[in-house]
Amino acid sequence: MSNGNFISIYSLTKEQFLEEKVQTYLKRYKVRDLWDIFFLLQGIANPRVITGLQLLITNYKKPLDEPDLKVIILEGIIPTAEEMRGYITRKWENKYI
Repeated sequence: MSNGNFISIYSLTKEQFLEEKVQTYLKRYKVRDLWDIFFLLQGIANPRVITGLQLLITNYKKPLDEPDLKVIILEGIIPTAEEMRGYITRKWENKYI
């Protein structure tokens, strides 16, 4: 509802969004979902609150479409799936990285 000055926008928290992304990755194994987890996890202070990360680490499988990441990321260094998985695991084990 808008009063003319403000609009209320309801959204998931970063943690809730990451939980959804983990579940999505474990269902379809798309590199874009792994990238989203990797990228969004960088802004999370305590990754231990995202319970799905342990499930992702335990049940990790390579993305079915890893070469497609080069199409999605337009500039910069493109991490491999193994590099992203490694970061996710390290972040889970040590929230200060």
